[in-house]
Amino acid sequence: MISLRYPHSHMEYQPVVDFYSGGVLFFEALFRPGNEESPQDVCRLAEQQGWIIDIDLFALRSSQATLQKHETLSIAVNVSGASIMYHAQKILDQLDQVPQICTRLTIEITETHNIEIALLELFVHQCRLRHIKIAQDDFGVDFSTASRARIIRPDVIKIVAPIARERLVGWANDYLLNAAELARELKAILLVERIETVLAEDIARLHGATAGQGYAYGKPEKLVNAALSIAT
Repeated sequence: MISLRYPHSHMEYQPVVDFYSGGVLFFEALFRPGNEESPQDVCRLAEQQGWIIDIDLFALRSSQATLQKHETLSIAVNVSGASIMYHAQKILDQLDQVPQICTRLTIEITETHNIEIALLELFVHQCRLRHIKIAQDDFGVDFSTASRARIIRPDVIKIVAPIARERLVGWANDYLLNAAELARELKAILLVERIETVLAEDIARLHGATAGQGYAYGKPEKLVNAALSIAT
């Protein structure tokens, strides 16, 4: 259990903002180990050693509890490709524990671990049956590709497009434009992470992005301010 490995572990929540309405679309739930270790390093180790499912279930249960407390919130929860590949039924069983909040839940599929296409399709189908939205995390990295996006047809495509000194860095220009074209094809929200300034938001929007996440809108916090949330 994650509480034994990391007794001070907790979730923090960061808002995702719609560029056009200015409203909060949802909050992303972010795992924190509660010590000096990097969350990314902990998750990478967990994936390598086979216990990432413990983190994913902890994140899901915590988010379900938060959604039960705050009826206006929507939350996105990361699920590793390894968890989908080897423990999909555990995730689905946990989703079925609190079915009434599923319409306000988004599953972010993080494909740092390869998933067999048939299993990926089946998992997404089962989420759709439960009225859960799907986000494709870190598009263009590892196994998160355009061909897979066309298979799972996510509601949200998430990318990190480096914006330094208020302009897109080198290759990021074509990367963002291609992602925007795919998002339009799939009728998906294109979400750019690490938006730090208003000017960075303007650049992302001009290249076709429709939503942003980053310190420009708020840092991850333990407690969600429910008053900021709007229904999607």
